[in-house]
Amino acid sequence: MEVIVQKAISTALNDTKEWFKHKLAELDKRMSAAECRLTAVEDQLSQRQSSSSTANNYQQLQAQTKLSAELSALCNETRELLLLSNNNEQYSRQNNLRLCGLNMLNVFNGRSFGH
Repeated sequence: MEVIVQKAISTALNDTKEWFKHKLAELDKRMSAAECRLTAVEDQLSQRQSSSSTANNYQQLQAQTKLSAELSALCNETRELLLLSNNNEQYSRQNNLRLCGLNMLNVFNGRSFGH
């Protein structure tokens, strides 16, 4: 009788082991498939990010070029305004009165000319 029980237990254990092996193999296949899909998604995301970063780099380059052009135009305009200001100052000096003999120290100290 013990031999029959031992054989039944052994057969049941072997069947259980085979069932677990089968389920483990099935789970391993599913995990492999999920890892492949995850890798594919990561690759697509990486490609999109690299193309997006390339587009961002292009946009940054365009913005930098635009700002450089604006800065150059601003420098040129400032230079032109400085020249115009200098020309106006030189032109207005023609009409200045020159008073000789005044002591400017008294004027700056708030004193009148008579003192």
